[in-house]
Amino acid sequence: MMPKFQPLTARHWKQAVKTGVAGSLALYLAQLLHLPQAYWAAISAVIVMQSEFEATLKAGWMRLAGTAIGALVVIPFAELIPRNILGFGVAVIMTVLVCSALKLEESQRLGASTVAIILLTGHPEAPWLSALRRFLEVSFGIVVSILVTRFLWPEDGGRTKSAKFKKRLAAIKQYYHFLVGPKTRARRQGK
Repeated sequence: MMPKFQPLTARHWKQAVKTGVAGSLALYLAQLLHLPQAYWAAISAVIVMQSEFEATLKAGWMRLAGTAIGALVVIPFAELIPRNILGFGVAVIMTVLVCSALKLEESQRLGASTVAIILLTGHPEAPWLSALRRFLEVSFGIVVSILVTRFLWPEDGGRTKSAKFKKRLAAIKQYYHFLVGPKTRARRQGK
């Protein structure tokens, strides 16, 4: 059975361009800064890119948290335990448990993949330095993606913020009238 294709809308095109811009910009800037594995910045930018700012922020936070936890958990394993299947398995288990304990279940896979990348790939540098660089490269890509989402064709077009602002303004107005309204003035004047 042939899959049915949907027509591509302006929204689809904008999302595709935003994703391409975020990934390319992250890669370019990471290379410009001479980050050793600049491709992690590009990969992170592409992975967290969403059409809405809040969704990109959440995806970025989950990736950042998972990467940080995986990087922190893997350091003692990489430094003290010979790199083997058992050590790898225990490091993954610990990472998933830490994510669970911190109520970051969505970060478990990202943390575990950080453990795999650091333990299973050869790095000539100290494991703690490899973990730190991975965290920084991922963080860089996340920041780029968040900025692109925020400033290049923001999905909500400002309507969400405008609605929230109007709601807050109405609440302030209501509170103001409560404070200085006729009944309040009368109480202050002793009437």
